[in-house]
Amino acid sequence: METLLKTLSTRTDPAGTIVTLALDLSKSGRIPDATRVFLKDQVYENLSSEARPEKSREFLRRLSRRIQRFVEREVRPETDGLFLVAGPELWEAVELRVPLRNLIVVGRAPYLPPLMEATRRAPRAYVVALGARDGSIQEFFRGENVKSVQLGASEPVENVEHAVGGAERDLWQRRMLEASKALAREAAARVAALHRAAPAEAILLAKPSGTFVDHLPGDLRSRVAPLAREGVAWTLARAYEARVAAEVEAFKEARERGLRAALGPREVLEALASGRVERVFLDPDDPRPGVACVACGGRFPELRGRCPYCEGDVVGASMTQEVVAYALARPPLALTFVRTAEPWLAELGGMTALLKMSRAKAFAT
Repeated sequence: METLLKTLSTRTDPAGTIVTLALDLSKSGRIPDATRVFLKDQVYENLSSEARPEKSREFLRRLSRRIQRFVEREVRPETDGLFLVAGPELWEAVELRVPLRNLIVVGRAPYLPPLMEATRRAPRAYVVALGARDGSIQEFFRGENVKSVQLGASEPVENVEHAVGGAERDLWQRRMLEASKALAREAAARVAALHRAAPAEAILLAKPSGTFVDHLPGDLRSRVAPLAREGVAWTLARAYEARVAAEVEAFKEARERGLRAALGPREVLEALASGRVERVFLDPDDPRPGVACVACGGRFPELRGRCPYCEGDVVGASMTQEVVAYALARPPLALTFVRTAEPWLAELGGMTALLKMSRAKAFAT
């Protein structure tokens, strides 16, 4: 996914015919009525509009027909959210078991925040279930169970019902305990190997197991959490919401302590240009409009005829996507996606950032 995001973030089309589509398909096997209306009024009519430039009109009409065929005939019935990027020599469809909000963006570049936010809500996770004699490891990614590994005790264990006398029962219990510990150690080794090949955000335990946790590599132990009764999707979503809430609270506390913050798109973009940003807060469903300079790369969150820095030509661009592309190209710049149901972000212009603390300020704090 990280490779896909970085690749898409570099794709551009000067004609502005790259279409990014996010669809809510959460009624499995049937397109929800609200999404059908959105497709008809906001997607198909939009892409077939006579108001578009003549050189891109026919291409977008053909693309509209291809999108319609794909959505109605090819999307898997179990898909809850579809993220699609299409343009000249570009077609990337990601089917998720995670609902998305209906959104279409047409421009010079793909609009990636909805996909990034969805994958953060449903990251890769390993779910470990250990019994007395056997167990399993299930890999979940983007809300879907993509792999299952079965585990078995290293030795067969006799049934306690066949034990005669206290000594034999004690022996059986010791063998049972050793077998369960061996199973936990095997599970820890398998999870560590799986994580090396495909790193996971979380390791969820169906039942507590101190032996399993103790035998994980140290850097993985902090990722272990209990699996809630409501299931994997619920557990991961609640953990994500808690993480976002903590990041927002840290931002608000920093402002209260007098630490600097960039408020609004203009200040955020200026702070990015000077390398002073630690974390940016964005709404994934708000492709804030603005312009970008073709010559020097300057970004401006308002309509301009020319670049004020170099007098170069400017083109329309989403400031939200510009920030995301900047972050993907320059890790570890952190992003937090916040829905505008949270009024504080809308009040600050839909985009804000926590700035890096100067050495003097850090020492004083």
